[in-house]
Amino acid sequence: MGLYGGLRRGIEMFGFLAPTPLQKKAIPAINKEDELIVEAVTSCGKTVSFAISVIQQLLELDRFDQILVIAQHFEASVAISNLIKSLAKFTRVTCIDCGHANEFNSMNEFAGSFDRTTNIIVGSPYQMQFLVAKKTFYINSIKMVVVDDADKLFEEGFNDHVSTVFNSCNPSVKKVFLCRTVTSHVSQSARQLSSNLVKVLMESDVDLSKFKHYYVDARKDDRKFALLCEIYRILGLNKALIYCNSDLSSYELQKRLQKQGIRIIEIDTLFSASFEQKNSSKISATVVSDNYKMNVDLDVELIINYDFPMFYETYKQRLNGRLSNVKAMVSLVTGFEVN
Repeated sequence: MGLYGGLRRGIEMFGFLAPTPLQKKAIPAINKEDELIVEAVTSCGKTVSFAISVIQQLLELDRFDQILVIAQHFEASVAISNLIKSLAKFTRVTCIDCGHANEFNSMNEFAGSFDRTTNIIVGSPYQMQFLVAKKTFYINSIKMVVVDDADKLFEEGFNDHVSTVFNSCNPSVKKVFLCRTVTSHVSQSARQLSSNLVKVLMESDVDLSKFKHYYVDARKDDRKFALLCEIYRILGLNKALIYCNSDLSSYELQKRLQKQGIRIIEIDTLFSASFEQKNSSKISATVVSDNYKMNVDLDVELIINYDFPMFYETYKQRLNGRLSNVKAMVSLVTGFEVN
């Protein structure tokens, strides 16, 4: 794909020996198009694709040019920044995540300490809006703005924050929106910011026929927890990944399972858990929502949909993560979900 030697070395050191078919499609598109919306399920490679693309483009531009990346939240900005730093390790490209702002007394103090020559700046919508308003960046140096998880940001009402960043840049700035699902609302929100969007669909290549699928009729939502505990009593939840439809639901389920004496890996400790911890027989399950990005490989044999996904693509997405040894998916269904 014509990548620079230092970037290729960083990619190989990170553990990627060859691009996936999806990445072969996405990386040239991100490099070529000026206004792009990419639809791809989690763990199929869109974050790596855009990271490689922005590093490659910066190596082709002036050494003081910049790219802004708007992430969904603090944890996402840190993860994206760490990925970019690893891939760009053997290049001149520099990157900072605005999570470091927490080390300062205020955002004003952080903005005052900001190195304006940094090539890639990653931050949340609030942080990016603040830094742009403070004229922290050289506007003429900004060549691209990437909005990661754009569908989630638009659904959560961050349209104005993203719009402020775009309006502060030159009209010619390149715009890239990365989404898991492009609904009509997401498409409309993106086109209000960028009228000539080219869409790239990175379809999931997961083969559902390779897995066994079981559906358990819970009849009512308040019976699902009792059924989950019964599954634990009969089968055990060792090496199980339990999905909920929201962060709040997953947090509440974690606490309820812990009260039952069931040992789990919590979402906020999953990133720092060692391999031995993740595969310990003392750990019974991992509870996550669809917002969780699978940045580590998990030895999982069973996936449980505590909350049945609202979209078919989400169902496939839950089987498309960086998982090994998955054999089956069990879904607890109620009401209309039975059909």
